Amino acid sequence: MIRSVWVPADGAAGLPAALGAGPFAAVLVFAAPEADLVALAQADLGGPLIGCTTAGELSPEGYAEGG
Repeated sequence: MIRSVWVPADGAAGLPAALGAGPFAAVLVFAAPEADLVALAQADLGGPLIGCTTAGELSPEGYAEGG
């Protein structure tokens, strides 16, 4: 199963709730450089975290930069 969610760059703390119940085989995160990467790394996401920062993001509003 694949689950996709979007949270703002300052919303890392809300990512576990947005994902819902795990466990997950892996959690892939593509984050704005401004995201709280420490909070992401420390969050209990229900599976191993794999991620990178981006030069731009696709958000519900379309292409965005910085969040």
